[in-house]
Amino acid sequence: MLHLVEEGSVYRHFKGGIYRVLYKATHSETNELMVVYVTLSNEDKENWSSVWVRPADMFYGEVEPGVKRFTQVKNLKEYEKFLKELGEETG
Repeated sequence: MLHLVEEGSVYRHFKGGIYRVLYKATHSETNELMVVYVTLSNEDKENWSSVWVRPADMFYGEVEPGVKRFTQVKNLKEYEKFLKELGEETG
């Protein structure tokens, strides 16, 4: 599952938040595959720019049948202005 994660890619959470994957990682005790990602959307002021870690199976899992927890944003055009405001390169 972790091979699907593209470092630097942008993902949308099913609740609407926008996140950038920073790294793929392995849990030191369990060898569980993990995804390290950062908040890009500022809807939640308390978590702005927060770094998160989630098991890869959960990152790519479904919250209910047919609803993925995260989906990759393939067209960054809709986020281009937002990313420029952050001083990020869009590619």
